[in-house]
Amino acid sequence: MNKENGIKISDILSRLLFEYRMKATELARQINVPQPTIHRIVSGKSPNPHQSSLEAIAQHFSISVAQLKGESPLPSTLIPIQKQSLKQAVNIPVINWDSLLTLQDLHSIPHNIRTDTLLAAANVNPRAFAVNAPDDSMHPNFSQNTLLIFDPDKPPKDRSYVLSRCHDQTVLFRQLLIDDDYQYLSPLNPNKKQFRMRILENGDKITATLIEARRQYGDL
Repeated sequence: MNKENGIKISDILSRLLFEYRMKATELARQINVPQPTIHRIVSGKSPNPHQSSLEAIAQHFSISVAQLKGESPLPSTLIPIQKQSLKQAVNIPVINWDSLLTLQDLHSIPHNIRTDTLLAAANVNPRAFAVNAPDDSMHPNFSQNTLLIFDPDKPPKDRSYVLSRCHDQTVLFRQLLIDDDYQYLSPLNPNKKQFRMRILENGDKITATLIEARRQYGDL
């Protein structure tokens, strides 16, 4: 554990395994480290692993040993890409939430409003984009500042998480609920006084569908 910030190697490795949809046994096999060693690190039973194990894990996830130990922050836009697929990966823009208020067409993000770019897997629509959740209206599933990745071409379905441009030009991140001929934009936060469900009205438009969400490093 990093005594300065209280972050444990087990927390960081658990997050990496989750983000990469990988089991501890698979990681052990790929980096040629004994399975019991990886399991002890993940469970917290081995808080100070051997340097050789740390180096093998860090190299596999393309991070530094310092990042694995919690001495340096992980990339804020940590998007796992398999090494063999890097050449086919696509870059998608990261934008500020305020930019959504001025953009009428999310299919083409102007370069002058992009704050960053991130790598996404080859099967992600190159017209996808990322933005941070502006508030806790979708907590606990999506806390404020969660990195949200949207596809403007993916049709929404019942219970999809979507971006909606309302007739008053506000933009909402909500869950779409469909009940017969009615569609509702529902928050997840139980604080109903602050965040309320609203019916999708004439002039409201679903502009993009969530395809990925990434918690920031501080949300471990």
